[in-house]
Amino acid sequence: MAAVPLQNDRPVRVFAQDERRWNLRPIRRRRITARGTNLEESTVFRIETTGLFGAVDPTCGDGFWLILPRLTAATMQIFLDQFAAQYADSFNILILDNSRAHTAESLRIPTNVALVFQPPYCPEVNPVEHVWQDLRGNLAGQ
Repeated sequence: MAAVPLQNDRPVRVFAQDERRWNLRPIRRRRITARGTNLEESTVFRIETTGLFGAVDPTCGDGFWLILPRLTAATMQIFLDQFAAQYADSFNILILDNSRAHTAESLRIPTNVALVFQPPYCPEVNPVEHVWQDLRGNLAGQ
């Protein structure tokens, strides 16, 4: 990836980016119930999955979300192109992990986007991980 010259006429924004694979299997959690009460949940297990791509500006909470069928370099390219079009008036720094989809040589980085990779095996430093945790908690058992 070539270095992108910074353009002084654009504001610089920093986003934390990540993606999460979701499948149709329900997320199960323990529930507190009255003694002797059984909760019966119907569960259907399927192999079908979808990917939710997200980028959040931690300073203001502004975010960009895109649902795509898979987590691949091709879908990462779609995300980058859509993200760059959404924030065309600023220069955007995306902080992301070292996934193969993020480091693929086939990626064409838009001119108003720069990628900064977080240290390997450190998902806890990415603010988007808290979004996934909250989302999973809200979807549990529903």
